[in-house]
Amino acid sequence: MAIVILALWTIGCASVPSEQLRAWERHEGKANLLVFAHGFNSSRAEAWGRFIPLIKADKGFDEYDILSYGYPQQVCFQTNDIRDVGAHLKSELTVELPNYDTAIFVGHSMGGLVVLHALLELGGSNAELISNKRLRVMSLGTPYYGATLASIFGPYCPNSQAEAMKVLSKESARLMQDWRQRGKIPVFPFYGGLEDKVVSQASACGIAPDICESVDGDHETIAKPLDREHLTYRKLQVMKEKAGTKTVPPSEQRILNVWEPLVNTCGPSLTTTRPSAIFVPRWVSLVNKLRVIRNIHDLQNLMGVRDHLREEGMIPDLLEEAYFTLSCLERIGYLKMEKIDPPRMMEAVGGRRVENQKIIFLKPLTIVPE
Repeated sequence: MAIVILALWTIGCASVPSEQLRAWERHEGKANLLVFAHGFNSSRAEAWGRFIPLIKADKGFDEYDILSYGYPQQVCFQTNDIRDVGAHLKSELTVELPNYDTAIFVGHSMGGLVVLHALLELGGSNAELISNKRLRVMSLGTPYYGATLASIFGPYCPNSQAEAMKVLSKESARLMQDWRQRGKIPVFPFYGGLEDKVVSQASACGIAPDICESVDGDHETIAKPLDREHLTYRKLQVMKEKAGTKTVPPSEQRILNVWEPLVNTCGPSLTTTRPSAIFVPRWVSLVNKLRVIRNIHDLQNLMGVRDHLREEGMIPDLLEEAYFTLSCLERIGYLKMEKIDPPRMMEAVGGRRVENQKIIFLKPLTIVPE
């Protein structure tokens, strides 16, 4: 028994660095987004097979960015439940969704539940982010009423995610009730025909049985089309056409170029040590990191995240460079600066004290990192 427990504990301790869990495919000026969320005991690298490469090679999806969303997975001793994973995806969407007009979410197995939790939380706390967007959910073999295999996890291999996916679990029932009461986004469920031995048709279709359809493959291969003739791929194409694809004209630029607009708008740097083109892209990248990773947006926090940038060749007075870039971004309408009430002082490079200021982001633009 001790050997078995030790083996299960070893499985439970397996982990993947967080930076490997998610992957983006971004292109300048895209107004449409595909979000893929994998299922239980899987990963963004394993779950989709050739699905995403097929999409990237398909000119019909040229106007789409792609987020392959992943999250930590452990077979045993998994403490983060499905709701926790959904909350993290919601946090990602809070930052990214303002950049898009259309988004299609593809959830495989438990990934479909993760997507619903994320959208419910987003609708509760940031309803304005989704109220005027074209959103769709495509779920593949998602266990809305649970899966029988989820019951194999016992006291020696506890798993919060599997617990929530047991047949007729309270967590599944609560999610279904919440979605029917508050979910405003169309969900299109699909099941694995006669081949899915993990999630039954009744469970996979539970959220919308009237429009539920079968696709090729078993529980795993329904999410791994080998070519564009696979029924799952064709269903996604149909969903894309129904959702509509917006092409952003050049005059409606969504992604702020890190180089030319700043130099052209602001001219030479206030710093005479070197021309602005050498350092401005780095500071624009840093401002973007502040927007993404910090909850408090002010000058002091901006200086606090400067270690994310390479500093070779930068002058000692980084504050002056930062002010120049912020002023330029303010002039083109990306952000504005306001005094903090009551005033707060911060210590700059060299020990001098300067007044801190708020940085308020105004536009849902994504700045391309350097």
